[in-house]
Amino acid sequence: MRAARQAGRVLLLLAAPLLAATYSLGAARTRVGASSLTPLSARRVAQCAAMDAGRMEALPVGRRVFCNRALNMEKIQAVGFDLDYTLAEYTRAFDLLAYEGAKRKLLAMGYPAEVGDFEYSPSKYQRGLLIDKRRGNLIKLDRHKYVKVAYHGLTKLPSDERKAIYSANSEQQPTFTPPDFTSVDTEFLIVDVCLFAQLVDLKDRQPEALPMSYADMYKNVRRAVDLCHCDGEIKDPVAVDPGKYIKKSPDLADMLTQLRLGGKQVFLLTNSLFDYTKVVCTYLLGDK
Repeated sequence: MRAARQAGRVLLLLAAPLLAATYSLGAARTRVGASSLTPLSARRVAQCAAMDAGRMEALPVGRRVFCNRALNMEKIQAVGFDLDYTLAEYTRAFDLLAYEGAKRKLLAMGYPAEVGDFEYSPSKYQRGLLIDKRRGNLIKLDRHKYVKVAYHGLTKLPSDERKAIYSANSEQQPTFTPPDFTSVDTEFLIVDVCLFAQLVDLKDRQPEALPMSYADMYKNVRRAVDLCHCDGEIKDPVAVDPGKYIKKSPDLADMLTQLRLGGKQVFLLTNSLFDYTKVVCTYLLGDK
């Protein structure tokens, strides 16, 4: 679960994988005060808690949820969810809409024809990386802000070069803060990372084809992907065939219902427009 924020008595889940939300909140249901439940709903909560325990035992380790801090749900009055990559978990086909659409927009901006041959390779990247826009690098920090791994475009930097740039002994030690650095903190940015790394590699091989800074290239990538989210390039196909782009979970409706049975107010907080949100939620939960 990437973010779970407790503000007063409201729990908000942002960009949390669906199974994390399902099972971590399912387990927490058992802490709801009995006084807030009717006899019928209390029995239902107990049944669901027992069912969840069995499900957790059956889950592969890679799909289980582990946390280092327990949350007492008795003091939580409302639970809110983001939509994208939280309630709605998208397929690779969804990312390809953004990736291919951004390529077309970059070509329209005047980028070389080689951009059209780029292929999406999301398995190379993950959330938690930092984009060094000025140097054209992707880096991975540890908790002490030590750069453990760095890539320049598609090429891994040798240890001595990495340390010369990012170590505490370097002449201009980076602060890893904007505007030079961008955190890859959502699944949406994997498309940006992939395109940026490929453009950096192309620029290094053909400097004359991309006579601009790495930072300007990233700015154009961000704009191209953002336009795909705004002009219907992504959301129109999803609205036509949501099953192709959204992973449907049979546990979602049960999880939300169980929270309601536990006396919680459940709400959705998203910056997606209403028409798109309605399509996605109808697909996930049914029209009732």
